[in-house]
Amino acid sequence: MKAKIITVVILILVIATPIVLYMRPLPNPTVALSVPDKSVVPGTLSLPLPNAGESGIAVQGVGIMSDTSNETPIPIGSVAKVMTAYLVLQHHPLQPYQSGPTYTMTQSDRAKYVHDKAIGDSYVRVVAGQKWTEKQMLEGLLLPSGDNMAYTLAVWTDGSEQAFVNEMNQTAKKLGMTHTTYADSSGVSPNTASSAADELKLAQVAMQNPVFRSIVDMAQATLPGSSTPVYNVDYYVGHYGIVGIKTGSTPQAGGCFVSATYDNVGNHKVLLLGAVLGQQGTPMLDTALSNSRSLLQEAKKDVSISSVPQGTVVADINVPWQGQVPLETSKPISYLSFPGLKITRQLVVTKSTSGTNYSLDFEAGEQRITVPLQQTEAINKPSLKWRVLRGTKLPSKL
Repeated sequence: MKAKIITVVILILVIATPIVLYMRPLPNPTVALSVPDKSVVPGTLSLPLPNAGESGIAVQGVGIMSDTSNETPIPIGSVAKVMTAYLVLQHHPLQPYQSGPTYTMTQSDRAKYVHDKAIGDSYVRVVAGQKWTEKQMLEGLLLPSGDNMAYTLAVWTDGSEQAFVNEMNQTAKKLGMTHTTYADSSGVSPNTASSAADELKLAQVAMQNPVFRSIVDMAQATLPGSSTPVYNVDYYVGHYGIVGIKTGSTPQAGGCFVSATYDNVGNHKVLLLGAVLGQQGTPMLDTALSNSRSLLQEAKKDVSISSVPQGTVVADINVPWQGQVPLETSKPISYLSFPGLKITRQLVVTKSTSGTNYSLDFEAGEQRITVPLQQTEAINKPSLKWRVLRGTKLPSKL
């Protein structure tokens, strides 16, 4: 009787064990990148950064190519007016065909003009009671670089210059300009200081505004109260492909120039931005303009289009019962590139009622591209043999 019971138990175990093994929950497939999550575009930049002061070069929408190492805040002169114009247009947005609201010059505006003219600062002539449109005031600010117009715009926008300066500093923080402090709206104060990298950050944002772009690309303008045009201090505008942006020059700041030029890269029209600060040649502003021109021209040689072809395997699904199932890009990735550009890749997995989807978040500098991924083969169901024997180590010899 005892032997029969043992036999029955053995039979039950023989029958039940495979069933139990088969019914075990299946392990979930895992997925991981098969390419590095971080890399840089190969090659070396050899841009002619000036030895004096600070300088840098950037590609709009991509980021900074190169800039002076270990930058510290230095005076920037009238380059500060880029932030002034940017904030005015934030408060009073314009379309390219608009002149904007009309402002009537006050006795205070007139007194500021008289004062700046008397001490030798840059200025535009104003008369109390004179009517100026917003666009004309911006032209007076950015072309002849009127210090008194910076004051007028600041008071018009925020009620006082100090309130406007406070907003300038708040905006600088928001834009990540960690080496920038504004002490006035015009840049006359040597305490208004920044760095080349910070000015490139601001230039990228400011040049997104079509009205700002159109004004800094003007060689001259006719302002109220005069039939004689005023000329852009940036006399490179219209030459060498230069389309702006702003000059600055004081004894403390030296010669400064934040510049811009377009380049055709493949089918893309690319905006290159330069910042050259603290130039001490003779004359200082000429040195800044010349060095900036050389920097932009050389940078054009290093910007290109790079691509990742459609069908590139970038990840694998590790299926325990099948092995690795590659994931490939469902379309090509095209991006602006230059040597040293940082590339990051992140695999994104999303689950829904219809199944699991995979995509690649691809970042090249400030460029963000998301590409769906597709499997190169189907995931099969596990075999009966695999489900029963998985995890079982069979002897090599019986």
